[in-house]
Amino acid sequence: MPYTFNGFGTRFSGRKDVWPDGSYLTSEWFVIFLIPLIRIRTLRVRPTGAESMHFIPLGYSREFQEIGIPPQGEQANKDKGLRNLLIVVLFLAAILVAMILLVAQG
Repeated sequence: MPYTFNGFGTRFSGRKDVWPDGSYLTSEWFVIFLIPLIRIRTLRVRPTGAESMHFIPLGYSREFQEIGIPPQGEQANKDKGLRNLLIVVLFLAAILVAMILLVAQG
Protein backbone atom coordinates (compact mmCIF):
# COMPACT_ATOMS: atom_id res chain seq x y z
CA MET A 1 0.00 0.00 0.00
CA PRO A 2 1.21 3.52 -0.72
CA TYR A 3 3.30 5.48 1.74
CA THR A 4 5.31 8.67 1.46
CA PHE A 5 8.03 10.00 3.77
CA ASN A 6 9.37 13.52 3.33
CA GLY A 7 7.60 13.68 -0.02
CA PHE A 8 9.23 10.49 -1.40
CA GLY A 9 7.55 7.11 -1.81
CA THR A 10 4.38 5.91 -3.44
CA ARG A 11 0.79 7.12 -3.53
CA PHE A 12 -2.49 6.44 -5.25
CA SER A 13 -3.72 8.89 -7.84
CA GLY A 14 -6.99 8.83 -9.71
CA ARG A 15 -10.40 7.34 -9.03
CA LYS A 16 -12.25 5.56 -11.82
CA ASP A 17 -15.03 2.98 -12.19
CA VAL A 18 -16.48 3.35 -8.67
CA TRP A 19 -18.55 0.36 -7.54
CA PRO A 20 -21.44 0.40 -5.01
CA ASP A 21 -19.18 -1.17 -2.34
CA GLY A 22 -16.97 1.94 -2.47
CA SER A 23 -14.09 0.28 -4.34
CA TYR A 24 -12.55 1.94 -7.37
CA LEU A 25 -9.72 1.66 -9.88
CA THR A 26 -6.67 3.75 -9.05
CA SER A 27 -3.01 3.88 -10.05
CA GLU A 28 -0.08 3.58 -7.65
CA TRP A 29 2.66 6.08 -8.48
CA PHE A 30 6.27 6.60 -7.41
CA VAL A 31 6.46 10.20 -6.19
CA ILE A 32 9.18 12.73 -5.44
CA PHE A 33 8.10 15.81 -3.48
CA LEU A 34 4.56 14.37 -3.76
CA ILE A 35 4.70 14.74 -7.56
CA PRO A 36 3.73 11.51 -9.39
CA LEU A 37 6.56 10.49 -11.74
CA ILE A 38 6.29 6.77 -12.59
CA ARG A 39 3.11 4.71 -12.56
CA ILE A 40 3.84 1.39 -10.87
CA ARG A 41 0.51 -0.39 -11.30
CA THR A 42 -3.26 0.02 -11.53
CA LEU A 43 -5.52 -1.84 -9.14
CA ARG A 44 -8.95 -1.89 -7.54
CA VAL A 45 -8.98 -0.75 -3.90
CA ARG A 46 -11.48 -0.08 -1.15
CA PRO A 47 -10.60 2.55 1.49
CA THR A 48 -10.74 0.99 4.98
CA GLY A 49 -9.10 3.52 7.28
CA ALA A 50 -8.84 7.19 7.97
CA GLU A 51 -6.53 9.46 6.00
CA SER A 52 -3.62 11.00 7.84
CA MET A 53 -1.33 13.77 6.69
CA HIS A 54 1.89 14.44 8.62
CA PHE A 55 3.59 17.78 8.09
CA ILE A 56 6.77 17.09 10.10
CA PRO A 57 8.09 14.92 8.53
CA LEU A 58 6.04 15.40 5.39
CA GLY A 59 4.09 12.19 4.88
CA TYR A 60 0.73 10.83 3.86
CA SER A 61 -0.92 7.51 4.60
CA ARG A 62 -4.27 5.80 4.34
CA GLU A 63 -5.32 2.20 4.71
CA PHE A 64 -6.79 0.35 1.74
CA GLN A 65 -7.97 -3.15 1.00
CA GLU A 66 -6.71 -4.43 -2.33
CA ILE A 67 -9.50 -6.13 -4.27
CA GLY A 68 -8.30 -9.11 -6.30
CA ILE A 69 -9.85 -7.93 -9.56
CA PRO A 70 -7.15 -6.79 -11.99
CA PRO A 71 -7.87 -3.91 -14.39
CA GLN A 72 -9.12 -4.98 -17.79
CA GLY A 73 -8.66 -3.85 -21.37
CA GLU A 74 -6.91 -0.62 -22.20
CA GLN A 75 -5.75 0.12 -18.65
CA ALA A 76 -4.12 -3.31 -18.29
CA ASN A 77 -2.32 -2.84 -21.62
CA LYS A 78 -1.01 0.59 -20.52
CA ASP A 79 0.40 -0.93 -17.33
CA LYS A 80 2.19 -3.71 -19.23
CA GLY A 81 3.68 -1.21 -21.66
CA LEU A 82 4.98 1.04 -18.89
CA ARG A 83 6.39 -1.91 -16.98
CA ASN A 84 8.22 -3.16 -20.06
CA LEU A 85 9.55 0.32 -20.80
CA LEU A 86 10.85 0.64 -17.25
CA ILE A 87 12.60 -2.74 -17.52
CA VAL A 88 14.29 -1.72 -20.78
CA VAL A 89 15.39 1.65 -19.35
CA LEU A 90 16.84 0.01 -16.22
CA PHE A 91 18.63 -2.61 -18.34
CA LEU A 92 20.17 0.07 -20.58
CA ALA A 93 21.18 2.11 -17.53
CA ALA A 94 22.91 -0.95 -16.03
CA ILE A 95 24.83 -1.52 -19.29
CA LEU A 96 25.86 2.15 -19.37
CA VAL A 97 27.11 2.05 -15.77
CA ALA A 98 29.06 -1.16 -16.49
CA MET A 99 30.68 0.43 -19.55
CA ILE A 100 31.64 3.56 -17.58
CA LEU A 101 33.19 1.42 -14.84
CA LEU A 102 35.16 -0.62 -17.40
CA VAL A 103 36.50 2.52 -19.10
CA ALA A 104 37.43 4.05 -15.75
CA GLN A 105 39.44 0.95 -14.79
CA GLY A 106 41.34 0.77 -18.06
